[in-house]
Amino acid sequence: MRSVLYVPANNRRFLEKAATLDIDVAIIDLEDSVPPAEKEGARSIARQAIDALAPRGIEVFVRINSLATDLAKGDIRMTASPRLRGFMLPKIEGPDDVNRLEEILSPMEENPDTPRFEILPLIESAVAVVRAFEIARASPRILALVFGAFDFTFDMRTNWSKEGAEYQFARQKLPVDARAAGVYAIDTVYPDLEDEEGFVKDVELGKRLGYTGKTIIHPRQIAVVNSTFSPSKTEMEWARRVISAYEPALLQGKGAISLDGKLVDMVHYRRAQEIVALNDLILHHQRDRPQI
Repeated sequence: MRSVLYVPANNRRFLEKAATLDIDVAIIDLEDSVPPAEKEGARSIARQAIDALAPRGIEVFVRINSLATDLAKGDIRMTASPRLRGFMLPKIEGPDDVNRLEEILSPMEENPDTPRFEILPLIESAVAVVRAFEIARASPRILALVFGAFDFTFDMRTNWSKEGAEYQFARQKLPVDARAAGVYAIDTVYPDLEDEEGFVKDVELGKRLGYTGKTIIHPRQIAVVNSTFSPSKTEMEWARRVISAYEPALLQGKGAISLDGKLVDMVHYRRAQEIVALNDLILHHQRDRPQI
């Protein structure tokens, strides 16, 4: 879940384009990007798009409208395709919202042709940030926490800026809560499509904070995100050298060794294994992905 692209559910052209892109995840949006008058029609378009995107090796989620509205149940019923990975839950405030969504999903899943849907809680308010760990632990369906900085700053009565001071605490807290709960953390979008340098810095900061991917709003942002959240050549070289040096030491009963004048112990060895495993997963995904 490196590149996570939002696509408006009422835009057929954008949805068709998404099927040709090198993204890991598509979020078909029935919420903020769809005007009220078009939501009903957007559901049908979304269902068709799921069947086009999934065979391309793209994981597909639908961002439904808030459970506080009378739209959410209809969103779910109309888009619950066997090819759908799950639902993004916006405007969440706590574990009870996750439980309410599960109550809607569970009866649908009694059909053997319906998969067990996963959930992406969208953390975008002060109360959701405070309760992020509880939300992440609310259900085994939770795959990742997704940070939404714009609604968060609105809720805090502040304005979003590129410097990010007004959402710094929330952005730092979320990947810690996600990691502690054993789920992924997906970073917030960067809206200035003309500021390529700022975008690169923002993506790199997200990786340093512990995010495993980033939500994006335009195809031109895909390459930077995929590259940043994939192991670099330098990281792979380090990981392989650590594994090659440390595994023989383990067989000799050593818990720590010196490599290039630096201490290497079990923590470094496990991190090296994670890097190699992630790289292998990405390569496997790329090999198995159907080509246009």
